[in-house]
Amino acid sequence: GQYEFGTVNHALCSAIKELLKEFSVKVGQLETALRSGNLTIAKMWYHIQPSMDTFALLARVASGVFGCIGGSVLNGIEGVMARSSLTAAQELCEYLLQQASRPYFQMV
Repeated sequence: GQYEFGTVNHALCSAIKELLKEFSVKVGQLETALRSGNLTIAKMWYHIQPSMDTFALLARVASGVFGCIGGSVLNGIEGVMARSSLTAAQELCEYLLQQASRPYFQMV
């Protein structure tokens, strides 16, 4: 069905898809810079580094919630957030937690 894996999981996936869209825009901007001759390895590294950190965090979140549904997904995200020392990582986890918890709090 439409919510075969639960509404919380679908909300989390939707939030992750938004982050991937943002990355796609960044890739497009880098491609434009490359085609115009304005992209060096140093510039590319500078622009890609935050995305690499984001993807690493998303991988930890995905591992932490694998096989979970409902409140367990929220607990998994919160666990990753608790183990993250960087403010940006905690803010990203907070965003994912807020987005994923919307359907959960509508149900309870």
